[in-house]
Amino acid sequence: MNINHNTKSVQAFEIMRDLILNGTWEPGFSIKIRETAKLLGISEMPVREAVRTLVENGLAVHRPHRGAVVSKLSVKEIQDFYRVRILLEGEAAKLGAEQINDKQLKVMKQHWTSLKKVVDAGNVIEALNIDADFLTALYESSGNRELVNIIQSLWNRVQPYRILWASKSKEKSSLVIWKYKPMILEAAERKDGELAKRLTIDSLLEAEKELEKLLMHD
Repeated sequence: MNINHNTKSVQAFEIMRDLILNGTWEPGFSIKIRETAKLLGISEMPVREAVRTLVENGLAVHRPHRGAVVSKLSVKEIQDFYRVRILLEGEAAKLGAEQINDKQLKVMKQHWTSLKKVVDAGNVIEALNIDADFLTALYESSGNRELVNIIQSLWNRVQPYRILWASKSKEKSSLVIWKYKPMILEAAERKDGELAKRLTIDSLLEAEKELEKLLMHD
């Protein structure tokens, strides 16, 4: 795997970030500078810079005598993240549903159709990505780009755990994150902001409980 000579540290960060977000590097994974540099086909210096950026973005933490490891969240941290997500995403869903137009609704419907297909095929990671696209279409309808940016940064912090949880589920087609989607879509079609908010919050509360179970048995 070779990357362009220019902006090596930036590209190294993007590749390493993706390895974390797609579940290849699971929480607690030790990031070895020399091995990673060899994997990417670059020198160790840009890898060190990329690791620092991962730490700055909360995707990794520095451990004395161990170097950097992929962030491993506690139950308390998961709870804190979801408290914030509930506040922000509930409001984004409400505003988005109230202001959504026909073009944005069409995008949501397309994502829901795609989501059902990949869930049936058992492709968990792709399903989570489409799930994020579905919600982004709704939240962007609020007209508040900064709100969406903050929400997406929170998604990145918990994404490795969502992948872990979804991958370990014995009944992937019935995961709680899927069952709320058609109801949220219907609320958006009706421009019912309060219903969209309530459904979004209920979905997040159930997802939080499942993640807590995963961490407690880890």
